[in-house]
Amino acid sequence: MGKSFVYNDGISNDDIKTDELRLEFGVFIDGTLNNKENTKIRKIVRGETDEHVIIDGDSKHYKDNLKQEALQHKAVLDGAILEDKRLENPKDYTKYLKGVHRTFTEQLGTDNSYSNDYTNVARMWMCCKEEYKIYVEGMGSIDLMHDDDDGFMFGKGPTGIRGRVREACKRVAEKIKIEKDKKENKKKIISQITVDVFGFSRGAASARNFIYEVTKWAYDPKEKKVEDGYYPINPYRESLPRKKYKKVAADDDLIEISPDLLIEGQLPKYGYLGYYLLEQKIITPKELKDIEVIIRFVGVYDTVSSYDEEGWILSYDFDNDVSELHLNSGSFQKMVHFTAKDEHRTNFALTRIHKSQKAIEKNFPGVHCDIGGAYEHGPEVIDEIGTSLKDTNFKKDLKWGPIAPIVMLFTKTGLEELKESLVEQYWYRPEELAITKQYIPHLYNPITRIVAEALSYKKLTGTKKMVRKDYSWIFVHFMEEFCRTTTMEQYFNLKTEDKYPIAKDSFLGNVEEQLHRYVFEDGKEWEFKSDAQLAREREEREKLDVKLKEFERNEEIESYNKPSYDNLNPMDYRPTIDKIIPKIKIEPTEPEPTLLEEVIVYGYDVQKALRTLRHDYCHWSSTRDWFGMDPNGGFFSSPTENRKREFH
Repeated sequence: MGKSFVYNDGISNDDIKTDELRLEFGVFIDGTLNNKENTKIRKIVRGETDEHVIIDGDSKHYKDNLKQEALQHKAVLDGAILEDKRLENPKDYTKYLKGVHRTFTEQLGTDNSYSNDYTNVARMWMCCKEEYKIYVEGMGSIDLMHDDDDGFMFGKGPTGIRGRVREACKRVAEKIKIEKDKKENKKKIISQITVDVFGFSRGAASARNFIYEVTKWAYDPKEKKVEDGYYPINPYRESLPRKKYKKVAADDDLIEISPDLLIEGQLPKYGYLGYYLLEQKIITPKELKDIEVIIRFVGVYDTVSSYDEEGWILSYDFDNDVSELHLNSGSFQKMVHFTAKDEHRTNFALTRIHKSQKAIEKNFPGVHCDIGGAYEHGPEVIDEIGTSLKDTNFKKDLKWGPIAPIVMLFTKTGLEELKESLVEQYWYRPEELAITKQYIPHLYNPITRIVAEALSYKKLTGTKKMVRKDYSWIFVHFMEEFCRTTTMEQYFNLKTEDKYPIAKDSFLGNVEEQLHRYVFEDGKEWEFKSDAQLAREREEREKLDVKLKEFERNEEIESYNKPSYDNLNPMDYRPTIDKIIPKIKIEPTEPEPTLLEEVIVYGYDVQKALRTLRHDYCHWSSTRDWFGMDPNGGFFSSPTENRKREFH
């Protein structure tokens, strides 16, 4: 019997032997500060489990929840053990209160892993069968614990990118052990392990690094010095003991490994997957040599690595991640990458893939989490889209270079220019943007008020009454459709379209239909054009239309006036009444231009849709008053900085 494949992306079981075990799993690695368990417990505790609930920071419900949690957190710090009967384990409420609490310095940065909605990685995980799916928490997050700064800020440490890859390998090995220990499989030999892997943000970087990790060959260990007690104190020479060090075997990350698991002096092939299979005694070294590992499908959303294992708050390097993490290494059968066209934060550079017949990359309107998920329905307030401290030189159109300070004296301020730009780009309406003065907190007396006035600055604040999250559902629908072109199809127990539905006849339903043509057919990528740009294009089309009409009219006149000759003498047939009949003078008329709306595709007005999409469904991601969330271009803006995303 022949082997059966779907688009050459399937794994055939037609020739499997009775003593052979072939296993298939899906690894789902979440994004930075995304954690489905922490999201789940917050939704239960605060009564926000409905997918259409609105999270409003100014609502009484929201403020009452925060006030109650703050009081209960204080009680927990005093030793109380609190329970919530709505939870599967009621005592987890105490862990939740410790984890969800944010210190004063943490409130200067982004939200924590408890405040987000589920991402598209978690949403697809929920739609897959239990024996297949393996979930790995996002960078910087830990189930029912406080978030970890190293993983969140630099993608390093146990909760960082490489830490999550090692954890993914460990959990795959644990899943393999469960299957191998089943009665019907005990005597079978594992011959093939097929893995699908998904990720968002740094989780996408982890997914791509995971491909490299589980397909690499055996390699020599490195040496590492570790502490090994202290030397005896010599009372005549030393007052403090000296540390002793010893050399141990380590992996590429300089993490100590067991020398007992080396095969012929090398770390096993398939990286940490091979290592954990041996460590847990699931297979023997001989069996490992005969196993085949296949990466069938890779589905990633908006890859952001931002990785530095040695980084700290004042010094980090995120520019060499592609080579450092081997993001474009390793083999796979199919890869799909969805990216955000409007992301622009300085630490959110996009790492593209090498496109080919088996690697597809599609770009969509919106910012990072508009594509990968994690936003809730609710109002959006960006306190400092820009400030007079950092955006003084912003210019929406022109780049003045060294003469910018002089030009600024005679033009609008940087914040006024920025405000106009956001309105012209349809991110905000004029009434949703306000330039106000921001004071440094001070005591209210005459002296400190004078100081506070001197230290004050202006800020641009954006406020929308509602921004919806369901636009992000489109992309998990698309990802599932790609998955179903492979034999992974058998591992879905629920359609993402059923769990996260979008009405076909709604605005979003029409958007999904048009974007589907771009992704799966021959539709064009959506590109926003400003009103001014559309007007210029319309004017050019009108001019061209006039020229074409004039050319056609001249062609007709020339054809009419051109004499026709045969073998007769035309002079014998000249009319004799020309002088009697007066000539009729035809006045040239201005042709009416024909509007050729270039923005209409498949009868659908893409530019009109983009305007609604940006305002009602897409979020604004950057802010000046949260650490690490600044727009691209550095700390102080200059005329050459355009708040555009960088690419690796």
